[in-house]
Amino acid sequence: MAVASHYERSDLARIACEVMRERGLEPEFPAAVQEQLRHLKGPRQEAKAAPLHDLTGLPWCSLDNDDSRDLDQLTACTPQHGGAVTIFVAVADVDALVEQGSPIDRHAWHNTTAVYTSARNFPLLPERLSTDLSSLNPHVERLAVVTEMLIAADGTLQRKSEAALLLQTHLGQRYDALVTGRTDSGTWVRILTPPVEGRLAFGNDDDLAVGRALRVQLVSVDVARGYIDFTRVD
Repeated sequence: MAVASHYERSDLARIACEVMRERGLEPEFPAAVQEQLRHLKGPRQEAKAAPLHDLTGLPWCSLDNDDSRDLDQLTACTPQHGGAVTIFVAVADVDALVEQGSPIDRHAWHNTTAVYTSARNFPLLPERLSTDLSSLNPHVERLAVVTEMLIAADGTLQRKSEAALLLQTHLGQRYDALVTGRTDSGTWVRILTPPVEGRLAFGNDDDLAVGRALRVQLVSVDVARGYIDFTRVD
């Protein structure tokens, strides 16, 4: 005979917190994070090193739910001659507000991802950042890192990869990275500074689950094709 168990929502939330701690994650934001939040006066409005490009006139869209306020990525496209299309991908520039090594950054580095459970969600960033100060919400101006790609009518990439251009002089340099996916073509990783994605070309990757933190070395950059390859060094 099956025995039915009944849990209140508060019980499930408590269990979720316990499991988070068992896995070495922080279910709550440390007090230092709350203190840092109190000193954030508003969204950043100026660029750090380069002039701003106003792209608010593009037809940006999101795959998130219509009522979501946590918009960390948007996409837009504009038609070009001969059936080509320019695609823009914007990623919220959290770094404009959260300095590397600060309490918010350390918490995000420790947890690496948001965790969603039926009883409670554990966001990667405090809500004031993820749904307001750095969120790419409608009718507000926010800083974002934008990649622009020109795609021909046959689906080929026509413009050199900006990420590859950024890294072409850094061969041999080592970076902290996170595993972002696994496909038939290999394991994909994203380095954290600068935030660039590439393929893990060499080394044993059988134990690398998505979200795994590791150390990688830049070994190959093909600017014309936009290919970036790393090797595992941790």
